[in-house]
Amino acid sequence: MELTSDEIVSRLSDGRLDIGLFSANAVHDGIETYPFIDNRLCVVVRADAPLARRPTTHFANVLQHSLIGLESDSTLMHLLHRQKEDRQLHVSIQVRGFDVVCRFVQAGLGIGVLPTGSASLYAQSMGLKVVELTDDWAEYTLLLGTRSRDTLNAPSRLLFQSLLQSAAGGHRS
Repeated sequence: MELTSDEIVSRLSDGRLDIGLFSANAVHDGIETYPFIDNRLCVVVRADAPLARRPTTHFANVLQHSLIGLESDSTLMHLLHRQKEDRQLHVSIQVRGFDVVCRFVQAGLGIGVLPTGSASLYAQSMGLKVVELTDDWAEYTLLLGTRSRDTLNAPSRLLFQSLLQSAAGGHRS
């Protein structure tokens, strides 16, 4: 289930979720947390786009283009809207899922902003370029959280352990 970080924390707090992954920026008082993934946001563009010639860029350069964005209530879109300051964010299309963002970018309908690890998976097979955002806020940590590790049922405990082990192995999403 895909939810915003705040929704995940809320559901962990009231027991509707046993385990969740959420941004370290979300207020998560009362939740046991473990670092899961450090990542950076990037811009996904067609190989023939002007931004494709750069290895990195600032978010200000993104604001000059039509953006293929995730749904408006997504954590990522909330973050992008906070960073636009007094400038306009031109979101031409909103979709659900990183793969769909990349498909629309591939079709030439705009550019996307996604986590670098995830974007790289799609970009290679779709002939897209990944341009890393250099803004400080574009680097973030995802946390693995639960209300109480001790009260997890057996299947949830196994999943939790597996996720912790993948995080310890330096896995990036």
